Amino acid sequence: MYYMYVACIGEWYLATGDSYRTIAFSYRVGHITVAVIVREVAGAIWTALVEETMPVPQTEDWRAIAAEFQER
Repeated sequence: MYYMYVACIGEWYLATGDSYRTIAFSYRVGHITVAVIVREVAGAIWTALVEETMPVPQTEDWRAIAAEFQER
């Protein structure tokens, strides 16, 4: 139950951009707690998706990027 609550707070912040204090009031937790939760949730999302969505370019990728840039 706790982890679902944490996910809700983290997702709420990411979806709405509300202030930590507003979210804290809505969920009846401290604003520092919201800050910690948002950081943990964002970190978990980043860790899970970074390799899939933002792979580090290899040497050939950089060359292709440079060639495309030179053509412009």
